Amino acid sequence: AVVSTQSTGEKGGKVTTYIPSLALYSPDTWAMACTVDGQMHDCGTSDDMVTMQSVTKPLFYGVCLDELGEKTVHSLVGKEPSGHGFNKITLGRGNIPHNPLINTGAITLSSLYKAGQPMSARFSAAMEKYQALVKGFPGGIHFNNTVYLSELGKGHRNYAIGYYLKSKGCLGEDVDLKETMELYFQMCSVETSVKTAALDFRALQTQARA
Repeated sequence: AVVSTQSTGEKGGKVTTYIPSLALYSPDTWAMACTVDGQMHDCGTSDDMVTMQSVTKPLFYGVCLDELGEKTVHSLVGKEPSGHGFNKITLGRGNIPHNPLINTGAITLSSLYKAGQPMSARFSAAMEKYQALVKGFPGGIHFNNTVYLSELGKGHRNYAIGYYLKSKGCLGEDVDLKETMELYFQMCSVETSVKTAALDFRALQTQARA
């Protein structure tokens, strides 16, 4: 309640504009949600649907660990903080991305996930994993095609990261960079509410402990 009261009147910061569709979000909406022992605590516009953007990275990392195993994942992506911004074009020790939670790491994982299968199968498989975490919960998880097309058309820095990874040998010779970037943008364009996202991460945490 204290955090909500203090944050509601905060007008600092700016809406992201490098992806045109994201610039359309209202700067006046704010939400917070957490779930503990099956109880949901939320405030603000926590039922509004928003795309996950970088919040997708921990979930997609979990999906890739489940699918590929820790050994495969971390042979190509590290576990250390980068000390840089999330979209910095750089690599870490061993000439691999620092970790899965920045763009270099998430794009690398996108190249690995169900590689060789049709794009439709790769995306639907990842979405099924996401949706299974919140099965039966109102709102659910969806896909925002408008944001996806906006990312696809204007994600120039992410394309630069993809080509950089390719040039450094982080992506296999047989990796289709176009498909890799499409999957990366698709997972960033997954849409849910703040309330449902809290449940997503609670489920992920619970399964990690099991």
